[in-house]
Amino acid sequence: MISDKRFRALIENSSDAIALFSADATFLYVSPSTERILGYRPDELVGTSGFDVIHPDDVDKATKLLLAAMQSPGKTVRDELRCRHRDGSWRWIDLLGNNLIHEPDVQAIVGNYRDITEEKAAQEIARRDEARLRLLTDALPVLISYIDREQRYRFHNRQYEAWFGAAANDMDGKRVREVVGESAYANIQPHLEQALAGQTVSYEDWVPYAIKGTRYIRATYVPDIDSKGEVSGLFALVIDATEEKVADQRLSLAL
Repeated sequence: MISDKRFRALIENSSDAIALFSADATFLYVSPSTERILGYRPDELVGTSGFDVIHPDDVDKATKLLLAAMQSPGKTVRDELRCRHRDGSWRWIDLLGNNLIHEPDVQAIVGNYRDITEEKAAQEIARRDEARLRLLTDALPVLISYIDREQRYRFHNRQYEAWFGAAANDMDGKRVREVVGESAYANIQPHLEQALAGQTVSYEDWVPYAIKGTRYIRATYVPDIDSKGEVSGLFALVIDATEEKVADQRLSLAL
């Protein structure tokens, strides 16, 4: 059994912070890690309301989280909230709560929380980058997609909607084989595998798509190679050159 001294040492040296709350969200105990995360000494928070440090726009979320904890003793509830740092800035906090008020040795809601401000900032940057990428790729009259190592679509531009119709809305997360059909996949597979092995591939051919029908395409697959030299997926650019190819064939026959 862990002694109280060892247990306290474990809590006080944890990278995450721990707090005990009453049923009305009053701080009963705050671990020292809170000072590193939010800048407050434990004695500055004990006796105050947890809602005092919550961003006004997140008070409703915090209230619902508290109610969920009260209604489900012993079950973990979770949400992401903005909390005010002692310096006046706002920090994103990943908060897990567990109502142990019914436990005689605890008699409190236990909160475990960590600072995810940098993670949220990175997510926002990624979201903006994807929005810019989508704006650019949607304006191009070619099919552009990103396919991961498992040959699943992770991104596709609007041009796919013209090709696959409503089915394009469900592409992300699906394997190439599922989307293009078995016959087309048999044609495409060797090129995909070559790109996922780290080689840039360009080819053109007649491809019998399940939904679009047989089309003459020009395709380029560029491997996505990370800093370790590993291939995490590929970028695909496909041009529908069917009309051009048919016109060339007719011209050849006429000559």
